[in-house]
Amino acid sequence: MKTRRIAKSSEAGTGVKGLETASFWNWEVSSAPYRRVLSFLLENLNVRGFTRPFFLVTAYSENWLEARSNPGFERALKKADMIVPDGVVLLAGIDFLKEKTGKFVPDFIRGMEVGRRVISGVYANRTVQGVRLMEDLVRLMGENGGQVFLLGGWNGVARRLAEKLKVENEKLKVEWDQGFVDINNQLPISTDQIITKINEFKPDILFVAFGRIKQEIWIAQNLEKLKAKLVIGVGSAFDELAGEGPWAQPTPEWVSSHGLKWLWRVTKDPKHLKRAWKAFPVTAWKIFRS
Repeated sequence: MKTRRIAKSSEAGTGVKGLETASFWNWEVSSAPYRRVLSFLLENLNVRGFTRPFFLVTAYSENWLEARSNPGFERALKKADMIVPDGVVLLAGIDFLKEKTGKFVPDFIRGMEVGRRVISGVYANRTVQGVRLMEDLVRLMGENGGQVFLLGGWNGVARRLAEKLKVENEKLKVEWDQGFVDINNQLPISTDQIITKINEFKPDILFVAFGRIKQEIWIAQNLEKLKAKLVIGVGSAFDELAGEGPWAQPTPEWVSSHGLKWLWRVTKDPKHLKRAWKAFPVTAWKIFRS
């Protein structure tokens, strides 16, 4: 199923294979529990006869602000087969918009109630965090002799993570490619060379870490050329799983479940403040005023 644009006022419905969905700023987003999403993806990997990979997007709340101003990213989201919420702010926004009245006082009270639900961890089991999803999928692929391809990352982290995963999962087959000479400055090697390497390996899952927005656009532009079953953009997950960089220390579960991952990352890397500000306060305000 291609991602559908639906009315903002729509109630939660059913999406791919009966997964629950809800609307956020006219985009259909999975609202199914994490375990149900994981089970669906595993079922999907057992299907044969793919005409192109299944394209999954793990979305942050600020992704929607980006989609409003970046036509290339909006086109990438339209091409996704499924969008899942990577953070609790997105789920909180969906809940708030369902009962938004357009009147300041009742909406403010409703917003405070949704905020209380965020802090209390109500949305924890419905988020599909990219790093957790990658970790679980790799483990399950390893149990069944599956194949995964790591594309991207900074400073050769894909190679080091591939070596680590091979040691931890003896049955797992892993291939990797840096993808770009310099991801920060976007100095590409031949995209055809990258795709040829991926297609010769024919992975069950292709994980792409070119950084948020860039990775989804690259996937969407090359989706029909890729011979993989499932493709996911995973942002900084390579660093987290390899134990490198500013995210070497995993985010504590209680931090993620209470919607505070953005604040945790600021404490680890002050450079993250600008994005964190956009990810939570700015997005929350725009949701309230929309």
